[in-house]
Amino acid sequence: GRLVWGCAMAVLVASQPQRKPQGLLNPQLGPSESSAAAEDIIAALHAPVLLEWRRRLPDGTEVVLSAELSKEMTAWPPKTLQLRILPELAGGEILSLSVASAASAEQVAEVISAGVSLANGTVQEPAAAPKSARSLLQSLERLTLLDSDPERSVFQPNCLKQWHHGTCGHHALFNVQQLLLGHVDSFQDEGLFWRRTLRRIALLAAHGEDSGRWPRSRVTGGVADEVHLRQALEEESLSHIVALAASPQGLREQLQEAGSSVQQAVAAVLAGSMPACGFLLGATNHWYAAVVVAMPERGTTQLWLCDSHNESLAQLRSTEDVQRMVTSRLEKRQGHARAELLRHPEWEHRLDQHVEHAVYHGVEEWWRGKLKASSFWRYPPQEVQRILLTEELEEMRAYVEMLTSLQQFAGSELPYKRAHH
Repeated sequence: GRLVWGCAMAVLVASQPQRKPQGLLNPQLGPSESSAAAEDIIAALHAPVLLEWRRRLPDGTEVVLSAELSKEMTAWPPKTLQLRILPELAGGEILSLSVASAASAEQVAEVISAGVSLANGTVQEPAAAPKSARSLLQSLERLTLLDSDPERSVFQPNCLKQWHHGTCGHHALFNVQQLLLGHVDSFQDEGLFWRRTLRRIALLAAHGEDSGRWPRSRVTGGVADEVHLRQALEEESLSHIVALAASPQGLREQLQEAGSSVQQAVAAVLAGSMPACGFLLGATNHWYAAVVVAMPERGTTQLWLCDSHNESLAQLRSTEDVQRMVTSRLEKRQGHARAELLRHPEWEHRLDQHVEHAVYHGVEEWWRGKLKASSFWRYPPQEVQRILLTEELEEMRAYVEMLTSLQQFAGSELPYKRAHH
């Protein structure tokens, strides 16, 4: 069934097709007809219902937000809604993205504005990249830093902060592109980010459907896995200067492979013949971005790191650093989880000890009679979070160690050795 809202009008579309009567209608229904009617309406009651809110914009573009009601739901509104942008012209591209119901009107407005620009073909191409390492470094020096480790020449700028739960891969690719281009003025341009991301999602959805590699729903949720990011790098002609690694071991193998595109790019940067190269780095369940920039005059490189959550990474050196950062992040998450639970109708009148138990031990989630793995709960146990965070930051520590000592992978024929300063 479907319930559609326009401006001030609601229309209910029948959930269940009605059975066609045979012959003339008899005002005195028999037991069989009554039973059939009862079966139909009870079956319809248990069937999912799709709610849609539609708004037509002045240019004719239609914005549709939809949510499915089903008997599995435990709260309203559901966690995830589907946003679609429909161009006025028949055959125009339909843009689709899952968004959290907790998203603000301002956040959704950015997505809608980006989608309308794409639907109307008003997206501008980025300008050319800096032609030298010197001009790129001059641009990057204008960025506001979140964290740094000058001794190792590691710098972490403030990025556009991620609010959509699934788009870390798209954020990582956006950050790499902006750093390689030296586009610091648009480094936190949310409109530009969503225009690129929605366009990429549409292309990935079409490619997956045409090739049979994945369904549209795999990418319209906003998540970009390794296979999707590799396809995006190919389509956007970045695979020769941006490497992708799902693990530190994967990056090490690419760097050690003689003649690989990654090794060639690194060698070119170390030799000063290319200003920079980028990396998309997977760590547990999050994607990070990194760019290595040449400093030929000093015989060194700079490493620029980006995290779409804007959590400090630049000073990750030891296991003690990892544990310190894990503890700090867990304390933040505890506060957020506590506040979210207390805003939920089911929890706002619970005893304090019940809320604290949920914060530290998690809130169980079930699916079809089976308990989900605790790592997939909306509120996982603190110990599970600690294990996953430790793994993620240890992987990032390994990445940073490799990317600050790239000379070991580039061969002995290079004109200089990397030196820390």
